[in-house]
Amino acid sequence: MADQNTLELLEDYLHGRLGEKEKIQLETQLKSDGTLREQLETLRLTLSGIREIGLRQEIRAVHRDFMAKDASASVPEAQSVFRRSWFRWAASLLLILAFAGLGMLQLHSTKIANSHFLEYRLPVQRSEQMGDSAAERYYQAEDWEKLLEWVENPAVASQKAYFLAGLAAYKKGSYARAIEFFDRIRLMNETTDKTLFEQETDFYAALAYLQTGAHGRALELVAKMRDDPHHLYHDAFGKWDQAKIFLLKLKKSR
Repeated sequence: MADQNTLELLEDYLHGRLGEKEKIQLETQLKSDGTLREQLETLRLTLSGIREIGLRQEIRAVHRDFMAKDASASVPEAQSVFRRSWFRWAASLLLILAFAGLGMLQLHSTKIANSHFLEYRLPVQRSEQMGDSAAERYYQAEDWEKLLEWVENPAVASQKAYFLAGLAAYKKGSYARAIEFFDRIRLMNETTDKTLFEQETDFYAALAYLQTGAHGRALELVAKMRDDPHHLYHDAFGKWDQAKIFLLKLKKSR
């Protein structure tokens, strides 16, 4: 990966800000350095992607906020801090492209969700409620329709039943309905003594939100999982996945 000084040099080159001597030196180096040429092309794609999704507007807003909050700092000092922040953004975006192997316009939340989906395996233990055992039978038989029909009986309401129903809806591609079941679990956890399936719900709800294009809600849950080292799904999403979802959120909000 290019360091900050190299990124600054390459961006200045792309924007025509280098002096003639620096430009000649860099172009000479580019002819013999394949890695540097690759970094230049990746940065070119990154900056193109930034323009495409309007990320520069977001950065300018951060810049204005920073300047307003730190009016006591000198202008050169403030600009220097902002410039360093900008190149941290550029470096992160370079890594996103390198890891994903995709251009910005090829990012899709459904691809992220599909690539991270994990099959849920029922633990081998006796269910505490009779209804749960029926839900488990339907789930293990992959009888999604029967499970979704059965779970609407208020008498069998439980976190496990709603969780398995949410997975059944997800399997059928009914992502909005899956989210409804996951929301029921959150409500039950808030209003009952036992908190059950909270972390599992975080993960599968995040996937369902990605499938529906609700990037903001997905991002909140991904951040929650990544911020808690003890979360069951702490390692399910990487920091670059988190960054890609953030970019999708920005793109949609244009």
